[in-house]
Amino acid sequence: MFLELLKSLQNWVISAVLVVKKLVLDDGEKIEAAPSQDRTPGPPLSDDSKIYGIDCEMVGTGRAGSKSMLARVTVVRPHHSTSTSTSTSTSSTFREEDFEVVYDRIVRPENGKKISDYRTKYSGITKEIIRDGLPGVPVVDFSTARSEVGAMIAGKRIVGHAVFNDFEALRLVHPSNLTRDTALYPPFMDSQGKKDGRRMRQRKLKYLVEEELGGALIQTGSGGHSSAEDASAALALYLKHKIPWESRFTEGESTFTQGVQPKELSNSITLYLDGSNLGGVGLKKAEPASAVSVSYSLVYNATVESGDPRHKAFSSVDWVPSLQSLTNGNVSPKIPEIVVFWDGAGLKHVVKGQKKRREAEVQQLGPAVRLHITPESVEADDTIVEMVASETKNVNFNTDPRNRIVVDVDTMLRTLTSDTPSASFFIIRRKAGGTKTHKKIFTKINLRRPREGAHILIPITSRLHAQCVATARRLKHEKLNHLVEISAVDLKYVKSIVATDDVLLADRIVAEGGVVLNCSQLLNLL
Repeated sequence: MFLELLKSLQNWVISAVLVVKKLVLDDGEKIEAAPSQDRTPGPPLSDDSKIYGIDCEMVGTGRAGSKSMLARVTVVRPHHSTSTSTSTSTSSTFREEDFEVVYDRIVRPENGKKISDYRTKYSGITKEIIRDGLPGVPVVDFSTARSEVGAMIAGKRIVGHAVFNDFEALRLVHPSNLTRDTALYPPFMDSQGKKDGRRMRQRKLKYLVEEELGGALIQTGSGGHSSAEDASAALALYLKHKIPWESRFTEGESTFTQGVQPKELSNSITLYLDGSNLGGVGLKKAEPASAVSVSYSLVYNATVESGDPRHKAFSSVDWVPSLQSLTNGNVSPKIPEIVVFWDGAGLKHVVKGQKKRREAEVQQLGPAVRLHITPESVEADDTIVEMVASETKNVNFNTDPRNRIVVDVDTMLRTLTSDTPSASFFIIRRKAGGTKTHKKIFTKINLRRPREGAHILIPITSRLHAQCVATARRLKHEKLNHLVEISAVDLKYVKSIVATDDVLLADRIVAEGGVVLNCSQLLNLL
């Protein structure tokens, strides 16, 4: 009886937390990529018609509605009659009629999932709306909405409030250099005091609009939020502050380094992707194989991550635009080149009719993104290790024990949450022992077995910083100090970063003085 009561209370708490999150961030729940081939910096700032606002509404699935699912997506832009007017960009008031809705759809539950919480009070979605839609707002399936929105926003500058939630719900990864988030713009954030170690707190969209746009009121109706209103409001905020905002951006502060100011690396680094062992990366033939050559594209491989072969539509997402955005010289960290390594022996199922691959194949996927396919006799892991070893030969932090300072969880957390940006990254290794709960936590950070693998916390972007803080807090909360070994290393030793989910390769990379990120961390680097 007591256990049943406890489970009921837990479900209620989960539901309440999700509702509060919805209120605080004014939207949504989840991320990933626009299937765009456009790798240019984006539209000119003077062309407001190429700047779109986006907002999504979510419903809950699963027990107590704990999992969020897309239910409505709306895209707006400045109205054509005012898009060329300077008053639109500098107005201190907000009128929804100044913005044009270019896309608005109700989205059916994906794969027939049952909706357990419509969250009507906040989403405005009801059972009838999901079934019948609204006047002028048709109902479509998820794959249709995702592909249509992805095509529409490709190459556009996208504005939203907590827009990372909208991209996550759509499973789109829009390039960070084309994303403007009003929840993460420092002048809009609350810097008064600290809460849970955070330096700056995001604020509700309704309060920002009231303060910044002439006392305008939004989200006042009893029927839930209007996605068109919220998208227009976020876009109005951006347009008013466009000039100072863009000056910040071009001076080196990308969307995902807003709010938290991470330590800026003075040295350039090379990013290597172990494509064969990254759950979110797949290789796809761009054109039919021939006896001469085969062209490839780098895609988001959703079937690997979700385990559901029905999600074929997700495999069309192009990673290259997001990776290319990392090589923008104005954004920290400075990554002049990204190399994706692939085991040639593992591509037999892709390259039909091709003879044994005796030599390495190198293809340019983008101006600064290169694909390197190893010969069948050579493993990509060995090639990556050789590349890292050559770059860290004179700056390997393992050559002198004094370069690695042993710290505990509390010290690591204090360093990550201090007012001064952390000048260190942290290498976490697992010791033997622990309960089943502890093992679940270690599995999440890819430390499944004691003394095998390494998890690195490197706070060089705000999203990585937030992830580092969350991991450190979890280790402290679960009292895992006695089950981990933590070393602090100066960021000056970072010369190369390898993205891989292979724990054995992670060990080898760290031994050579390199830094390792898993797939989840790679997404937070973008």
